[in-house]
Amino acid sequence: STLLTEGIGNNMPLSQRISAAKHAVQTFMHQLHLPDIHHKAALFSHRRDQHPELSRSDGFRQSVQGVHSATVAAQADLQVYFFGHYHVVPNNQCIDKWCSHKAKLLFAYMLLNRKHVICRDVLMDKFWPNTQASSARDSLNVAIHAIRQALLNAGAKHNYLIFKEECYSINPEALIWIDVEEFMQHWQQSHKGEARINMPEIIQELESARRLYTADFMEEDLYDDWASMERENLREMYLATL
Repeated sequence: STLLTEGIGNNMPLSQRISAAKHAVQTFMHQLHLPDIHHKAALFSHRRDQHPELSRSDGFRQSVQGVHSATVAAQADLQVYFFGHYHVVPNNQCIDKWCSHKAKLLFAYMLLNRKHVICRDVLMDKFWPNTQASSARDSLNVAIHAIRQALLNAGAKHNYLIFKEECYSINPEALIWIDVEEFMQHWQQSHKGEARINMPEIIQELESARRLYTADFMEEDLYDDWASMERENLREMYLATL
């Protein structure tokens, strides 16, 4: 209460007293240096509402957007990082060990195509080409089991893999954040901005995309054809943002 009333005169108009009190609370919370990203997002939102002119500031918009992105990632049931070292983080616990390299790559492919239903035969042909169907099916089943076991060991909240009518898909009810998807969103938004000739917004989106591209796509897996194609496409998009 001392903080709220300090420097606020009783004779001050009510609207000014409320405004001054809000400013005092904001100052006090800032001095605490709270690490909670959700609180930071709230402060940015309050600052923007109280000072509309700041919404025109590129630096301020980037800060708000960066906090929002980090907040969404932190709230996800599963975080997936493709740029640089590919790693999966279910329930805020990174999966460090996979039973097989093939299981790791299979899950990466399914996550990258999580908005699609993928037939079992397609996965068999892609990951076990030139192999008899029965052998490829067995290998796929082993890899799927390894993926599920790795997620279970990490305390995953969902059954992320769904098998129905000879096809696999990623559970649509799971909240998943993927760095490549967000990169693509910023890239697409930057091109939508071109139609409106809104240069500050275009620059903002391109800079957000650049921040996500920390290194090449799955840089440790250089010899898988599907990963190589994605790597080249994303690299070209990134170079176009420079």
